[in-house]
Amino acid sequence: LPSSSSSSSSSIFLSIYLSIYYMFSCDTFVCLPGSTADDGSTLFGKNSDRDPNEAHEVICIQQMTYTHESKLQCTYLEIDQANVTYACVMSKPQWMWGCEMGVNEHGVIVGNEAILSRVPPCKTKALLGMDIVRLILERCRTSTEGVQLVKELLSIYGQGGNAGFGKEFYYHNAYMIVDRDHAYIMETIAREWIVKEVSRDTSLPSSYSSYPPSTPFSSSSSSSLSSSPPPTVPIATISNALNEGPWDDMSRGLKEHAVREGWSNPTNPFNYRESYKEYLFDYAGEGAVRACRSRVLLEGYAFHGGVTVENVASVLRDHGGEGEGKFDPRDGFSGQKICMHAGYGPIRSSQTTGSMIVRLMPGLSRPMIWVTCASAPCLSLYFPVWIDCFPNMGGEQMSLLFWKIHEGLHRAVLADYSRYIDWITDEVEKTQKRIFESSGSDLANGNVLERKQHVDSCFNEVLAYEDRASKYIDNQGKSRTTHHIFYNWAWRSRDRKLGWYSPFPLIPSMSIVGPMVVVILAGL
Repeated sequence: LPSSSSSSSSSIFLSIYLSIYYMFSCDTFVCLPGSTADDGSTLFGKNSDRDPNEAHEVICIQQMTYTHESKLQCTYLEIDQANVTYACVMSKPQWMWGCEMGVNEHGVIVGNEAILSRVPPCKTKALLGMDIVRLILERCRTSTEGVQLVKELLSIYGQGGNAGFGKEFYYHNAYMIVDRDHAYIMETIAREWIVKEVSRDTSLPSSYSSYPPSTPFSSSSSSSLSSSPPPTVPIATISNALNEGPWDDMSRGLKEHAVREGWSNPTNPFNYRESYKEYLFDYAGEGAVRACRSRVLLEGYAFHGGVTVENVASVLRDHGGEGEGKFDPRDGFSGQKICMHAGYGPIRSSQTTGSMIVRLMPGLSRPMIWVTCASAPCLSLYFPVWIDCFPNMGGEQMSLLFWKIHEGLHRAVLADYSRYIDWITDEVEKTQKRIFESSGSDLANGNVLERKQHVDSCFNEVLAYEDRASKYIDNQGKSRTTHHIFYNWAWRSRDRKLGWYSPFPLIPSMSIVGPMVVVILAGL
C-alpha cells in the first residue's frame, strides 16, 4: 500500500474532492435460504448508480474456448486469457469492458461497490473493479473460486485507473460473490483484501445499527420489530461504506500498513473499518444508511412470509422511510436513496442506471434473471431473461438503444415528477404484477423455445408500457414546473452534453422572478 503520511495535504484534498464531487451510490444484497419465501432459493439484487449520461447495457456472452497464447484486452490492461470462459448475462456501462453485475451459467453472481479509504485510490491504469467482476463471471464455477481469483488478480495486476464517465473518478472496490452454497463479502484496498462468508446466522453489522429505517409494514408490526432485537436471518447488504467484522481472512499487508501509519494500535485487536474508514465519504455517501435501510426492509419481508422476487424489486425501487414525506427528486442536493435520482449536486450527482435481480433455485442449474435494461427502477420494469434466452432486441446495440429510449421517458417524468408519478407508479405496479405472475419457476425447467417465447412476450409488455407512458406525458402538455431553478439547470446541462432536447424548463416562473425583482429594486 502507498504511504499516506508523505502526502497528507494532497491526499486530504483528493479525499474531500472525491467525497463531495463523486457520490456514486450502488446498493447490493443477498437473501440466502432461510430468509426467502420458498426457503430454498437464493435471491440477489443490485442497483448500479453511475453518471446520469452513462448508458448502461445488458449483454449475454456465450461460452468460448481460447488457445494457450491468447490475450484479453480489459478496459485498460491486457492480460492472459483463460482457456475457457463461461456464458453469462451482465449489466455494464457501455464504454468499459467490465460490468457492474452479472451471473454466469454455473450460478455464480457478482456485484461490486465503490469504496474510498484513507489510502488514496490508484490512478495508474490497471484492472477496474468492473473488470474483476466480469473476470469472475467468465472464469469461476463457484463463489469460492471467485474469492481466490480476486486475490490472484490483485497480486498480479492490481486495481486502478479512471472509472468515471466524462470525468475522472478513482476508487477501491468491495464485492459480493454468491452461488447456491456460499456468499462472500470481499473488500479490497489497492492490492490488499479482506473477506468474510455470509453465514446463515448473519446479524446486522454494528456499523449499520445506528440507523433504524421504517419497514414497509403496519405500524404495529414495525414497532414490534424495533422494540426488541429480531432473530437473525441470512441476509447481507453492502453499499459504499466499509463493513464491520468479524472477518474470516485478510491479506497480511492490510494490518501491517494500518499499524505503520498509526491507524491501528498493534497491542489492540485490529479494527479494519475504524483503521481505514474515510470519514467524509462514509458520512456524505450515506452508504451505511442505505445498507441498513435495504437490510431492514428485507428482514421485514423475511419475517412476514419470506423474501420474494417481488419484494426484492420493491426494495430496489425504495426512496426512503415513511417519516420522510413524499419523495421528490427535485428536493435538495443531498440524500442518497436505494433507487437513486440525480439532483443538482454536488453530492447527489449520480442515478441508478441499471438494476438486476437473480434467483438461484435448488436443484436447477439455470438461474432466473430479471433486468430493467434501463435507469430508475421506480419508473421501469423488470423482465425475465436466461443465459440461453434473451429478448429479440436485435443484439447489443438494441439494448443500448432501449436504454436511451427509456431515458427519454425518465427525464420527461423528472421534469415534472409530482405531476406524473402517481399515474406512472400505478402503471408500473399493474404491469410488473402481470410479468411476475406469468414467470413461474417452472419456466426454468421448460424447453428453450417456451422460455424464448415468454421472454419476448414480457419484453413486449415492457415496450407497451413505455409507449403508454410516453403518450400519457405527451397528452399532459409541456412541463409547468419552473421553480426548481438549479435542478432544471443541472438537467439541461446533462441533456446538452448528449445533444438531446431537454424537457426541463429554463426560465423561472414569475412566482420566483417577481420577488427577486422586488428585492433587487429595493436594494437599488
